[in-house]
Amino acid sequence: MRISKPASEVNTVLRAKVQASLDDPRPNLSAEEAEVEMARFMENESKAARSATR
Repeated sequence: MRISKPASEVNTVLRAKVQASLDDPRPNLSAEEAEVEMARFMENESKAARSATR
């Protein structure tokens, strides 16, 4: 048997979960997406360094 909670209690729990998600400092990227972005960044840095030495 399941006892339902009052709507105000459910709202409080949901608001806390949403706020915790908003406060989470981790980026919204998967590890794979982060690796692709890092590879792109490193390639651009390498190109810029080669251009600067010319």
